[in-house]
Amino acid sequence: MNRAPGYGDWRVDTPLGVPIRRITVVGDAVPVPPEHVESAGDRYFRLLPESRAYQGTHDFSFFWIEPKRVRHIAGFGQIFWVEPEDWLAPAPDWQAGEAGIVEHMNTDHADAVLSIATLLWGETPSGPTEAELLAVDPEGFHVRTDKGVLYGSFEERASTTEEIRAAFVQLTSTSRRASSAR
Repeated sequence: MNRAPGYGDWRVDTPLGVPIRRITVVGDAVPVPPEHVESAGDRYFRLLPESRAYQGTHDFSFFWIEPKRVRHIAGFGQIFWVEPEDWLAPAPDWQAGEAGIVEHMNTDHADAVLSIATLLWGETPSGPTEAELLAVDPEGFHVRTDKGVLYGSFEERASTTEEIRAAFVQLTSTSRRASSAR
């Protein structure tokens, strides 16, 4: 099975990003292989641009976690180990085209990205006024707003190009309905 680095994390969030479960990933931190350093760096600096200054200092390197097991704590008496074969998923068919998806959403659907970010932020009078999609993974996406970086989850895993498109169409529809109800 082709497992994609960076796509093995499991997030369980409420719509506002407040964790409702605790997940501990147990694994080995290893240097990112040379053939993946450029894409890892692109993604890292897209999400954390303020860190770019560290790239040239000392012996700055990228590492990733090669997961071995996951400890899942879902509440009192609900603690168990999850083995990798039960949670690692194959790379999505659109992984190599992620930059194109992000660019398309920001260029052609900037209003939808802002609407989705506003939905994520929650119904407040001081919601975001600017939003930019930063990254997409099969479980969701990161968006930078003038209020900070937010992570939004998809309703279902998006493994194909059609599923990623459907996920954003659904989120746009939901966010616009919520906006018109205010």
